[in-house]
Amino acid sequence: MFSQIFFEKMSLLREKLLKAVVLTRKAVVLTRKAVVLTRKAVVLTRKAVVLTRKAVVLTRKAVVLTRKAVVLTRKAVVLTRKAVVLTRKAVVLTRKAVVLTRKAVVLTRKAVVLTRKAVVLTRKAVVLTRKAVVLTRKAVVLTRKAVVLTRKAVVLTRKAVVLTRKAVVLTRKAVVLTRKAVVLTRKHLWASAGGG
Repeated sequence: MFSQIFFEKMSLLREKLLKAVVLTRKAVVLTRKAVVLTRKAVVLTRKAVVLTRKAVVLTRKAVVLTRKAVVLTRKAVVLTRKAVVLTRKAVVLTRKAVVLTRKAVVLTRKAVVLTRKAVVLTRKAVVLTRKAVVLTRKAVVLTRKAVVLTRKAVVLTRKAVVLTRKAVVLTRKAVVLTRKAVVLTRKHLWASAGGG
């Protein structure tokens, strides 16, 4: 009886030991797999850390760029407002330019008419200028002749002056002689009257 109980107990122990060995082997296999997975997890964690650091750097850069974008957006808003104001002014100026262009067209037409008239007048002026040149040349010729005649007149005037002076001298002499003749005539008359 004792041996049978011992044998049964031993059988139970063997079965438990075999199960324990199987489980241990399975546990070793799982542990090895766990080690492999842990190592992979460590590698992935390190990569995750690296990527996280890069992400932090990129996030900081993104923050800086976002701030710059905000500043640029504000400036763009200001420039857009100014552009709107300038566009309105440009519209006003364009309208004025249209009005002025129409006036310019009218004035240009008038200018064309006046230019044509000016061309006609210029042609007439050219004709008159040519005639004036001809007349001027004739006047120059006449002036030269007048100069020659003036010189001759000066010579004749000088001669006339000389002759006038001589005539004055002769006239004075004639006056003296006339006076003497008057005196003689009176004496003759008195003598004749006394003798009668």
